[in-house]
Amino acid sequence: MDIKILCDFEDLTGLFPRRIEVGVNFELWLYPHINLSNGENDFDDLVLIIKNTEMNYKLYIFSENESNFEDQKHLEKIINLIHDVSENFECIFKKVEDIYSKEVDVLIEEIKEEHNV
Repeated sequence: MDIKILCDFEDLTGLFPRRIEVGVNFELWLYPHINLSNGENDFDDLVLIIKNTEMNYKLYIFSENESNFEDQKHLEKIINLIHDVSENFECIFKKVEDIYSKEVDVLIEEIKEEHNV
């Protein structure tokens, strides 16, 4: 049986979540939203995970597309980032114009300061 390779391995790296920053009580992830109809990465979301001392987590999900906040499959994949560690978490959704903007950098820093991380 012949196996056809439809893309290079490097092309697949954009399909997986990537941790881009880590601290003692927080992690920042770049999380792709995969269009299930064609398998392509539509765009990325940013996920800020804040852990407090009671092993409760807050997941701040920054997205350019509000429909991501209603996509159950996408949200379940994001929740899997912490599900094996804790079942105590809260999701907070933040609609932004551009996840790569200075606005998002400022929001993330404000949230980290608010939680002393």
